[in-house]
Amino acid sequence: MSGHRTRVTGIAGWAVSCCLALFAEAGVLPAGRHGRVEDQAAFLVKVAERVASYPDYKSWQAAVVSRQTEMDKTWRPQAVTVVTKKVRLADGVYEEEISQALETKRGKTKDVTAEFRDEARKDADRARRRRAAPERAEAGGRRTQSFVVKDILPFGGAQRERYDFTFLADGRPDRPGALAVEARLKGAFRSQEADANPAGDEAEDDRGQDGERRRPNITWEGTFFIDPATYDLLGFEVRPAGKVRFVKRLELAVDFRLLEGGELVPSRFKTAVDAGFFLKHVRLEVEEEYSDYEILD
Repeated sequence: MSGHRTRVTGIAGWAVSCCLALFAEAGVLPAGRHGRVEDQAAFLVKVAERVASYPDYKSWQAAVVSRQTEMDKTWRPQAVTVVTKKVRLADGVYEEEISQALETKRGKTKDVTAEFRDEARKDADRARRRRAAPERAEAGGRRTQSFVVKDILPFGGAQRERYDFTFLADGRPDRPGALAVEARLKGAFRSQEADANPAGDEAEDDRGQDGERRRPNITWEGTFFIDPATYDLLGFEVRPAGKVRFVKRLELAVDFRLLEGGELVPSRFKTAVDAGFFLKHVRLEVEEEYSDYEILD
């Protein structure tokens, strides 16, 4: 695989792993009509309780269609790669079975399936080696998908005190009746965040002992969509609350659905990344659609 493609897909994977093992123009909703919730504090507590009730799951698989779009400086599409694959996380190892990968650039379409399959195999081999290392095994390996999602949410007890919440009645056109809750990090905590981590992300080549690039410790803010009848999380649109080193833009949007077993899983994932690493720069949008879920626990 070319160095350019490796770099692009690597940053795409980094953006995905920021909130899921699994992303477009997904900004915070503009201010709108305030939603009518008589006791907002009690509502937030019930949302936190509902989120905590979702079963954690360590092993799963799903069918995925991924659309990766490389952008120019004016954010116009330059190349589009559509990948059809099956993904699987089991025994701490994330694997991708690539069915097809097609890249369209300057009006011409190229089959790059072999390159993506080779990179997927190398990634899985690295994951197995990390999993086999004693220190990784003791740490429990890769975290569960649902646990990563909960890291982003601002509804838990201590987290809730760090945010200002605004209830909006606009909801979303595709989610009739959904309540939109905007969460913004309070000024005092925003200052603490900047003082504690002024540089944001580590340098591109700064890696841990296992050779894996360190990921930024990001605090998120944005808009969360809630079912007011069940307190279920329907989706969110978030971005970092503060600056992240080398990153000009990072936006995430996720839609969720519940499986029969009560597991919360993403059905759609979108991201927009504008990141510069010294002389290298990546502007990328990725959208993934998930289906045919199977929980393997």
